[in-house]
Amino acid sequence: MSKRDEILDVTEAMIRQKGYNAVSAREVATATGIKSSSVHYYFPNKTDMVSAVVQRYTENFLQNLGNPSELVNSKGSKCNAIEVKEHYIAAFRQALIKDKKLCLCAVLGAESGGLPDEVSAHTNVFFQSNIKWLVEALESTYDQAESSSQSLDSNLKETLTNTAVHMLAALEGAMIISQTAGDLSMFDRVANELLN
Repeated sequence: MSKRDEILDVTEAMIRQKGYNAVSAREVATATGIKSSSVHYYFPNKTDMVSAVVQRYTENFLQNLGNPSELVNSKGSKCNAIEVKEHYIAAFRQALIKDKKLCLCAVLGAESGGLPDEVSAHTNVFFQSNIKWLVEALESTYDQAESSSQSLDSNLKETLTNTAVHMLAALEGAMIISQTAGDLSMFDRVANELLN
């Protein structure tokens, strides 16, 4: 692993545990066993460092989700709408179980009023990209024969966008409540409601 990636890993973990304002180049340097000047070699300032973390987090999250129009289930068939939702929920649940931390962008989103504009903009990209991914994934579940004569009408597009926003907001909130309470079942309750 490169020193740059190690710096990004440590910064991400610190933000997900303590928030943006509790992280400094000095703390990151100490945690990675280098001097602060070495952190600044890779990232001239905190805004650059956190922006890089958010960009990488967003790219990795979307890459792990896969191509929204090519999702297949365990039988090799194209996913239906419920399976798309299950796949999306699983990505959040995995982060909560594996990392035992909140979503990076949920933490930063909660602090958006005090973030530098660049960090706030990159955080917004995460949310907008997730909404777009979900809309495209749900669109792909509609029978092509049904929509071949005309593109999906604007009402359906609006409904899918509302569904995507609702799912994203519910999952982020469920992560916060579950992590705070130390009770994974709270996340699972919300997730199950999203499948009804």
